[in-house]
Amino acid sequence: IRDWSVTGVQTCALPISKKCGNLNYIETAAKIIAEHLLKVDYPCVAASTFLPEITSYNNRMRQRGVQGLCFVLRLVQNLNTQHGFQIETIELVAGSAISDLYWEEVPSEDVEARGKKEHRFWAGSDRLEGRRRLYESLQAVAPDIPPGVHLALELEPGALGLVSQYGDLVEIDKLLADSQCGFGQKIGFNCDIGHFELAGISPATLLSDP
Repeated sequence: IRDWSVTGVQTCALPISKKCGNLNYIETAAKIIAEHLLKVDYPCVAASTFLPEITSYNNRMRQRGVQGLCFVLRLVQNLNTQHGFQIETIELVAGSAISDLYWEEVPSEDVEARGKKEHRFWAGSDRLEGRRRLYESLQAVAPDIPPGVHLALELEPGALGLVSQYGDLVEIDKLLADSQCGFGQKIGFNCDIGHFELAGISPATLLSDP
C-alpha cells in the first residue's frame, strides 16, 4: 500500500484505548477519515497500527494496548459498513519480547567522573512468555475482528522485537495453526520486504518452507 494511488489509515500509541467502548467517538472518527479520503480520492484498503503494548509485561499497559486494538477494529468495521470502504487488512506490530526492566548503579567509566556512579538501564527478554502474551491479546480481540478482515503481524528487526527473525514467524504460526486456536485463520503475517531483508530472510527461505 505504498503506491501513489492507495493509502492506509495509521493509528498509534494509547490515547485511543480509552475510547474503544465509545461508539459515538468511533463513528465521528470514521466520518472524519472517510470525508478526508473522499476529498483526495484515495481508496483505503488497509489500516496500519503501532500498538506494541499488546505484549507488555505490565498487565495494565497490555490491557490498554488490547483496548487500543479493539478501537482500531471497531473503527475499521464502521468504515467498511457505514462508509463503503473495503479494508481487508490491519497491519499490527507484534510487540516486544521484553520481560522486565531494571536499573543498575555502577561506577562511571568516564575518567573525568572521578569515581562517581552512573545508572545503566537493562532489559530482560523472554520470547516464550512474549508469545504467550501475544496469543492472549489476540484471543481477547478476536471477537471484534470484522468479517472479511485479517490481522497481519509485522516482523520488526532488532533484538527486542517479539517477531524479529524467521524462527519467530515459525513459532507463532504453530500457535495460530493449533487445533485449539479458534481464531488463527484471522491472523497472518505482513511481508515487509525491507524488514525481511534486514532479518536475513530470503525469498528462497520462504519458498522452501512448506
